[in-house]
Amino acid sequence: MPRKGSAKRYAEVIFELARERSELEAWVPRLQALGDLMQNEGLRTVLETPEILLEEKVGLIRQALAVQSPLLQNLVCLLTSRGHLRLAPAILEEYQRLANAALGIEVARVTTAVPLEPEERARIASRLSQLVEREVRIQSQVDGSILGGFIARIGDRLIDGSLRTQLQELRRHLVAGTG
Repeated sequence: MPRKGSAKRYAEVIFELARERSELEAWVPRLQALGDLMQNEGLRTVLETPEILLEEKVGLIRQALAVQSPLLQNLVCLLTSRGHLRLAPAILEEYQRLANAALGIEVARVTTAVPLEPEERARIASRLSQLVEREVRIQSQVDGSILGGFIARIGDRLIDGSLRTQLQELRRHLVAGTG
């Protein structure tokens, strides 16, 4: 069974290749296409079956990814031959981290009580960009328990502007008599 370290090594090699070719951003959708390919359970089963010859698997990969980069096709063939197809999501995640660092982009995981509208996403991204002095891209999730506002995690920073936390803080002050 391949380990997370393997995914990191694959991502680093892809990153170096992409940087040499000035294709850092182009590889994100390519790796997402790999992830989409792995969602096809029938194809994944065939590619992971040891009794099927590698040449047949390569033919299927080339056919399934005909519109994709030959480099991506080669990557999928390599992962198939080594039994590492299940690393696809971890490779994408690690590659994205490396590319974002090189491009000066921070990813903020933003939790809100309700889904964000596009203009709200843009406003939050702008404010967070000012805070960290880098471009910020938002990954959003919904958690109704925060009641309102948002919680943002950027790297090791946590910005908690949720209504739930504000109410808890108010309660703490009232109980302590310092409100």
